[in-house]
Amino acid sequence: MYLGMFLIVQAIPTYAKVPSSMIQTSNYVPIAPLWDNVSGLTVDLSSSNGKAVCFGRVNALSGTTSIKATFTLERKNGSTWTHEKSWSQESTTSLLTFSDSNHSITAGNTYRLTLTAVVTRNGKAETVSTSTESKL
Repeated sequence: MYLGMFLIVQAIPTYAKVPSSMIQTSNYVPIAPLWDNVSGLTVDLSSSNGKAVCFGRVNALSGTTSIKATFTLERKNGSTWTHEKSWSQESTTSLLTFSDSNHSITAGNTYRLTLTAVVTRNGKAETVSTSTESKL
């Protein structure tokens, strides 16, 4: 006596509704970090008259008691980065801005500006960081 068994597998497509706020008109979807204490970080790097124009901003959430930020400018040397200059700045509010345009650069080199900040809000310290590169 032979007993046969047939197994039929049927693929059923599954769909999920995408919230309208996530629908993009391009093929690229922005990726943004999720922080507990910070709503946004901004760094910008350009040049003017042989000087690096460095800008940075930390937008922290309400309840922030301290922002301690370090801005670091580096120059690309082959495949490595060479330290050029660092700045430190502090704030006891939910906003910290930084600007400097006094550091001389060599035109045609690639530079990187990095912002690293420790933001304290409601007793919790959070370290956040962002950077940008530019051929100046």
